[in-house]
Amino acid sequence: MTKTCALFVLGVCANCHGVDVLVLASGNGNFDPQLIAALEGAGHVVTLGPPFHELDADDVIGGCDVVYLQANYNWAFGDMPVEGQQKLLDFLALGGGVVTCEWLMWKVGDPMQLQVLEPELPSTSDGTYAETLMTTYTQVTPDAVLNEGVREKFTFANQNIGGSETYLTPKAGATVFYASDQVGIGVVGWDVGAGRVISFSSVAGALSVQNEDFARLLANAMTWAAGEGEEICIADCNDDLQLNILDFVCFQGLFQSGDDAADINGDGALNILDFVAFQGAFVEGCI
Repeated sequence: MTKTCALFVLGVCANCHGVDVLVLASGNGNFDPQLIAALEGAGHVVTLGPPFHELDADDVIGGCDVVYLQANYNWAFGDMPVEGQQKLLDFLALGGGVVTCEWLMWKVGDPMQLQVLEPELPSTSDGTYAETLMTTYTQVTPDAVLNEGVREKFTFANQNIGGSETYLTPKAGATVFYASDQVGIGVVGWDVGAGRVISFSSVAGALSVQNEDFARLLANAMTWAAGEGEEICIADCNDDLQLNILDFVCFQGLFQSGDDAADINGDGALNILDFVAFQGAFVEGCI
């Protein structure tokens, strides 16, 4: 499926196809091309938009898969206009994805900015941050899309822009995908309505993006937020990325509770044929 991502700013339209990422400018003209190259190198097509503090009623986002909400080099430029925050809420409601890096959560927790968008973010912050040169991310919750091409544990140089990482507290229902050895939570995300939001603890600046694992994880986060690249494996009933007896236990539980997810053959009825269909899916395995 091909989509068109368009940002109309003062009558100018940039079109892109495929997995479409609208990057809100970082405030550093040297870094933005580096970031765009990293994302495009992973297969994304990128449109560079205005910085977060200028996204307002004059900007119309249309057809994009993901908005990358940076507040790093330009973190000190105040709040995002309410109109811009509302556009992101509407974007999420229509199934769009948002990826954030820091200092976004610091701004939410300390100067109490971005309060219109705050309920849709997967974590909270009290404004506490760290100033560290190196950070190690370790996988906590496996995810086929996020983990693709990324080592389970890797260390990267963290950009210090008045600080390097914000301490995040996951909200109820959010999933921690990576831990940070410096601030505890490295990457956390959730489904919100029809859309998705995922947040990084790191400021994700020039030094970070130079790291192959970090750059790939950031690019994978765009895919994850867009809901692309995820294949449903019927046999992996408990979603632990493994096929074993626990999946049969999971399926039996769904069947006994009358859950529609147990209707494996899709005939609208729960019966022995669904057990046969589940066993067949298990034997076939997951690709």
